[in-house]
Amino acid sequence: MTTCEQISTSTIASPAEMGTSSGGGGPRPVSASKAMPVWAEALLDLRLTATQYRVFCYLVWRQGSNGESWPSKDRIAKDLGMSSSTAHRAVEV
Repeated sequence: MTTCEQISTSTIASPAEMGTSSGGGGPRPVSASKAMPVWAEALLDLRLTATQYRVFCYLVWRQGSNGESWPSKDRIAKDLGMSSSTAHRAVEV
């Protein structure tokens, strides 16, 4: 039996935490007056793969009232129909 490794949405760097890059591949700048929700920032961040974005959205969906999400990587893989190794790679960003 695989041991459950706990995953928190706080361990996934948001696009704002990743910083910006010069050129067209980084997140779009967000003005203070038009703050976007974190899911929208992630959607527009061209550095995230589609799989990473799916896992991010899944963790946001699974979070409790305290803002934490603790599904195992095997649970993520099963619920999203992907291999455990794919889920692991998506979380280890």
